[in-house]
Amino acid sequence: MEPITYTNIVVEGVPFTKVLALEIAHAINEHGTAAIVGEMELDAAREYLNRMDENAAIKITTTAEGQLSVLFYGLLTNVGVEQEAEYATLTLTAATTSALLDIQPVNRSYQKTSATYGQVMEAALNGTGAVNMKVTDQATGKMLVQCNETNWAFCMRLASMLNAPIFSEIDAVKPQITVGLPGRGKVVDLSKSETKSTKETVRVGTSIQTRQYMYLGSEISYHGIHQKVKALSCTMEKGVLLTTIEIAAEEKFVQQPIVNQQVSGKMYSGTVMAVQADKVQVHITDIDSSYDAGGDVWFPYSTAYSSGDGSGFYCMPAVGDTVRVFFPGTDEGSAFAASSVCVSPGAKVTDKQWRGPNGKQILLTEEGIYITTNADDSKIFINLTDESGITISSNKDISVCAKNNLSLMSNNNISITAEKDILISTAESYIDMTPDGIEMGASNIVIK
Repeated sequence: MEPITYTNIVVEGVPFTKVLALEIAHAINEHGTAAIVGEMELDAAREYLNRMDENAAIKITTTAEGQLSVLFYGLLTNVGVEQEAEYATLTLTAATTSALLDIQPVNRSYQKTSATYGQVMEAALNGTGAVNMKVTDQATGKMLVQCNETNWAFCMRLASMLNAPIFSEIDAVKPQITVGLPGRGKVVDLSKSETKSTKETVRVGTSIQTRQYMYLGSEISYHGIHQKVKALSCTMEKGVLLTTIEIAAEEKFVQQPIVNQQVSGKMYSGTVMAVQADKVQVHITDIDSSYDAGGDVWFPYSTAYSSGDGSGFYCMPAVGDTVRVFFPGTDEGSAFAASSVCVSPGAKVTDKQWRGPNGKQILLTEEGIYITTNADDSKIFINLTDESGITISSNKDISVCAKNNLSLMSNNNISITAEKDILISTAESYIDMTPDGIEMGASNIVIK
């Protein structure tokens, strides 16, 4: 195996005449980074800087025999220039293409509980990157919310629910996330390589410095001990690239679940899509541009007051109503809906109204209580006010029935008015008043 030196390092598209330094770092749950320093002719440096743009990338390779050919591929994050009389020294820093997934925070819900973690990750990336599942995928079984998280952070959290870390690909031209150990290439045998470690330290899991370059997740063999690369860092010493790898047994790659503290206490508005018993399905309009008809999350609906025996005030919202979805903790599965929002409140904020979906309404105002069968076209209503008393109005029949006695009393007057007919009757007598006259009938009539 030929060592990697400044003489066999090539940076594609960058006209270095000499590579002075190279540093590469990569670890699980992190983007790979690289920093390379080199000299180039002054005119070539000016030309290179002039054609750079915000999407400029670098590819660092080596022609060293027996080594991986691609050392790094990534997007430039910074360029430093030191100009001398006849040449320039350029310092280029870059990050793996996975960093493109870690720029813009996103807010979105995923309400299809049968979707797998891998499918949710793919939906989150939406074609901006690829997901490679190296662990057994499974259904989420609950709603997930991407709350002010970049796609990278969201995928990392989802992978942790499978107890797996994520790996960025240090040589990928497009963003790629691997969930679980990548298992890249053949086993690297360092038993006969020049290293700065011992068999005893490798056995418990530590670091090794070697001249052989390798990728994250690679399996190494060292005097019969097999472990995986957990992190690596490369530096040049005396013109030779040395790679320091941190290794661990495969079971040490178990990732503890990550929680998103930002979702705790969040409240989003949404539209009720379906109602079933005491639960609702909600299109969370604050964060979702459209509703996934395949969503199967039913939110418990919290009423203003109810008790275990069924007494109290209990009123479910209707389809189309606006409600709020609350997240009391970091577990999205504990979310519930509450607080229906009136989208067309009355003119006075002091008015209190209870209105059904078909226009039936009870309105409590400063003047009194107004009850109607149609809030938009009040042809049937009861109006109770302190000033005018009680008004009952209807364009249909009004029936007053009593099984026993019915009393009408007034300290002043009782007025009964009709345009056509007033009939007062008992079982054997009656008085019938019409515009033509008054007719009475009874076994005995007394007029005083």
